[in-house]
Amino acid sequence: ANLMRGARIYVMRTCLEAATNHVGNDKNEVGGLLIGHVWKNNLTPNDASHPLVILEDCIPSIVYRNSSVSLEMGTEIWGRINERLTGDQIVVGWYHSHPNLGAFFSGTDRRTQKAFFNHRYSVGWVIDPIRDEQKMFIGSESDEYHLPFLVLDHGLMM
Repeated sequence: ANLMRGARIYVMRTCLEAATNHVGNDKNEVGGLLIGHVWKNNLTPNDASHPLVILEDCIPSIVYRNSSVSLEMGTEIWGRINERLTGDQIVVGWYHSHPNLGAFFSGTDRRTQKAFFNHRYSVGWVIDPIRDEQKMFIGSESDEYHLPFLVLDHGLMM
């Protein structure tokens, strides 16, 4: 059973624009972390299986090794993340580009997701700026998120 069947992903327009601008300017793979909020749906008995994930901001990686087909982010990004978190924001996932390779999760991407982004709500967002494709994957098993993600112009009041 796919526990993430009820998950919903929302993206703040500012985060969408920042991520697409970041990856659109480089022929090599680039990426960073996604920060935001996770709300659990309390209407179902198994509330943990239906998270609502809101991607509010992205933190581009500054120190990394990359090529046209690979990206290795440095640990510096984890050191910088705390100064960017406000209130009860958390790291909700990561994003990276696949320039002209298509939007998919490679074996390396799946291992990265399992190792560092293994919560039920963790989002892996891959963007191909050249082919104008993007996909999101969620959870430790990198399940493909098949719904369109909703873009928000303002935060959700909850």
